[in-house]
Amino acid sequence: MTTTASAAYRTVSPEEAASAVRDGDVLYCSLTSLDYVLDAIAERRDLKDVRVRLTTPGQDPGWLAPEAGDERFTVDFQIFIGDFARYATDSKVASYIPNLFSTEMKQIERPDDCLFPDVFITRVSRPNEKGYVNFGPMMFNKRGYVQNCRTVIAEIDDSFPVFHGDCTVHVSEIDYLVEGDYGPSNEEIRAKVEAVEDERKREGLLDLMDSVPDRWLRGMLRRSFWFFEKLDPVMVAPLLGKGPEPDAESKAIAANVAEVVSDGANLQIGVGEPSSSLVRGGAFDEKQGLGLHSEMIIPGWTKLIREGQMDDLNKAFRPGVAVAAGWAGCTPQDLDFIAENPRCELHPSDFVLDPKVMAANDRVHAINSAINVDFQGQINAETVHGPRMINGTGGQPDSHYAAMYSKGGRAITVMKSTALGGAVSRVVPMHEPGTVVTIPRSLADTIVTEYGVAQLFGKSTRERAAELISVAHPDFRPELRREAEQLFGLRP
Repeated sequence: MTTTASAAYRTVSPEEAASAVRDGDVLYCSLTSLDYVLDAIAERRDLKDVRVRLTTPGQDPGWLAPEAGDERFTVDFQIFIGDFARYATDSKVASYIPNLFSTEMKQIERPDDCLFPDVFITRVSRPNEKGYVNFGPMMFNKRGYVQNCRTVIAEIDDSFPVFHGDCTVHVSEIDYLVEGDYGPSNEEIRAKVEAVEDERKREGLLDLMDSVPDRWLRGMLRRSFWFFEKLDPVMVAPLLGKGPEPDAESKAIAANVAEVVSDGANLQIGVGEPSSSLVRGGAFDEKQGLGLHSEMIIPGWTKLIREGQMDDLNKAFRPGVAVAAGWAGCTPQDLDFIAENPRCELHPSDFVLDPKVMAANDRVHAINSAINVDFQGQINAETVHGPRMINGTGGQPDSHYAAMYSKGGRAITVMKSTALGGAVSRVVPMHEPGTVVTIPRSLADTIVTEYGVAQLFGKSTRERAAELISVAHPDFRPELRREAEQLFGLRP
């Protein structure tokens, strides 16, 4: 029994917690997977027909690439797949559940139709003196699962400071609390890096580590990512918030976004590319009175608060406070500003991303990235080569819809004009068969590339084709015009 001055709680081993999983259970692992409990579950050879649901996992205890004949687990993704686990959908080991953050909990109302999880696994802070745990920097719908799943398993992560908002539960709501250990200490990390033989790699990693506040270093390089023999500064830089500066195309996109974002806009910004480069690309440098009501955030956004562009005063919900469902996407330096700061709050994602809640704010500007857009205005942010899943929807549909219904709102889709080193146009006459349409044509609004702004809302398909061709890469415009003439009678 572990005790504090005012609250008592008991921790158990990963194996004891894993024993709570039953044959036929639906198991949901919250965004960013845990280490020890998942390993212990995967080691249970007695289990049968367990359905595992994942969102952006960071480890594979064996169910993403199972041994031949191992049929204990069936894997599904929801909301987002992530780079680490994409091979599981590519190999058809895993499938995808189309869903939205705002409707995630609605499954509870449909027990005859929907398999709501039986077991939920997450990470939490150590209980405070009153017995409350914090969900850390990525809240999302964790509390909804805690309140509605039969069994709740939580691992303690001592790297979690206090984050403000509606992002805590009492330890009494957790069935199994596991003492976590997320990798080596900062001193051990530094010693291992100093032992790297390659001088360029060693110096690059030490430089990156020196740029990260100490309290975040261990969390950024936790056990599941710590492959010392593979470490490279280029690979580690994004984890530590020192990714490359925006390229010329991203800067041009940021400049074009600046032309359509108004003062007083309440921002939602997706973490894809090129949307993640908008702050560093200067899109909001000359704006005033901005607010944040967003699923996640992008690198460097806290400078908008520190330098005065964002005051969050023009909001229906929590005026004066930046609101998100998770602080994923930011840098360790951003997190250092956010932690213990009542100026920034986390709230459950089914609330934050409820289009009715978000649209209650005036001038919602939802800015998200896309893979490609066709002449009709159908926006694809999920698949390539037809049906191959790259990622899920994230919160893009929720926020896009909210922007369309917000007074003075605007739904902005950003993308570079080409892909594959310039070989492929992202403006296409028609999507390939099997392509997923993330945003339907009836809700298409503003498309931004490095070549300008295409306004689609309220326009005919013929007019949309012309708008999109004007922001396509010049090398592809002649062929796109010929296609538009055949499809819509658009004149060259």
